[in-house]
Amino acid sequence: MIKTSKKPLRDRHPQPISGTVLSRLDRDQEYCVNVIHDSQYDFNGHIYKILSVIAQEIIVTQWSSPLFFGL
Repeated sequence: MIKTSKKPLRDRHPQPISGTVLSRLDRDQEYCVNVIHDSQYDFNGHIYKILSVIAQEIIVTQWSSPLFFGL
Protein backbone atom coordinates (compact mmCIF):
# COMPACT_ATOMS: atom_id res chain seq x y z
CA MET A 1 0.00 0.00 0.00
CA ILE A 2 1.32 3.44 -0.93
CA LYS A 3 0.55 6.28 1.43
CA THR A 4 0.14 9.80 0.10
CA SER A 5 -0.31 13.06 1.92
CA LYS A 6 -3.30 14.06 -0.21
CA LYS A 7 -6.69 14.02 1.45
CA PRO A 8 -9.66 12.56 -0.41
CA LEU A 9 -11.57 15.23 -2.35
CA ARG A 10 -14.59 14.96 -0.03
CA ASP A 11 -12.33 15.83 2.93
CA ARG A 12 -10.67 18.78 1.17
CA HIS A 13 -13.98 20.61 0.75
CA PRO A 14 -16.29 19.70 3.62
CA GLN A 15 -19.99 20.41 3.19
CA PRO A 16 -21.25 23.55 4.96
CA ILE A 17 -23.77 22.89 7.72
CA SER A 18 -27.50 23.63 7.42
CA GLY A 19 -28.36 27.25 8.11
CA THR A 20 -25.14 28.60 6.60
CA VAL A 21 -25.52 31.44 4.11
CA LEU A 22 -22.91 31.48 1.36
CA SER A 23 -22.43 34.83 -0.31
CA ARG A 24 -20.42 36.02 -3.25
CA LEU A 25 -19.98 39.47 -4.77
CA ASP A 26 -19.59 39.24 -8.53
CA ARG A 27 -19.71 42.21 -10.91
CA ASP A 28 -21.14 44.48 -8.19
CA GLN A 29 -24.01 42.12 -7.38
CA GLU A 30 -24.22 40.05 -4.22
CA TYR A 31 -25.48 36.48 -4.52
CA CYS A 32 -26.65 34.55 -1.44
CA VAL A 33 -27.19 30.81 -1.20
CA ASN A 34 -28.83 29.22 1.83
CA VAL A 35 -27.63 25.78 2.87
CA ILE A 36 -30.65 23.70 3.83
CA HIS A 37 -31.09 20.12 5.06
CA ASP A 38 -29.48 17.12 3.37
CA SER A 39 -26.75 19.16 1.67
CA GLN A 40 -29.23 21.01 -0.51
CA TYR A 41 -29.03 24.66 -1.45
CA ASP A 42 -31.71 27.34 -1.89
CA PHE A 43 -30.87 29.99 -4.47
CA ASN A 44 -33.47 32.47 -5.76
CA GLY A 45 -36.32 30.25 -4.55
CA HIS A 46 -35.05 27.12 -6.32
CA ILE A 47 -33.60 24.06 -4.58
CA TYR A 48 -30.33 22.62 -5.90
CA LYS A 49 -28.44 19.48 -4.93
CA ILE A 50 -25.15 20.61 -6.45
CA LEU A 51 -23.48 23.89 -5.55
CA SER A 52 -21.56 23.91 -8.85
CA VAL A 53 -24.81 24.40 -10.78
CA ILE A 54 -25.46 27.62 -8.85
CA ALA A 55 -21.92 28.87 -9.44
CA GLN A 56 -22.33 28.20 -13.17
CA GLU A 57 -25.64 30.11 -13.22
CA ILE A 58 -24.00 33.12 -11.62
CA ILE A 59 -20.84 33.32 -13.70
CA VAL A 60 -21.87 31.38 -16.83
CA THR A 61 -18.61 29.42 -16.80
CA GLN A 62 -17.33 26.35 -15.00
CA TRP A 63 -15.59 26.90 -11.66
CA SER A 64 -14.92 24.77 -8.64
CA SER A 65 -17.90 25.69 -6.47
CA PRO A 66 -16.00 25.52 -3.14
CA LEU A 67 -13.43 27.95 -4.55
CA PHE A 68 -16.13 30.19 -6.00
CA PHE A 69 -17.85 30.52 -2.63
CA GLY A 70 -14.58 30.72 -0.69
CA LEU A 71 -14.96 27.41 1.15
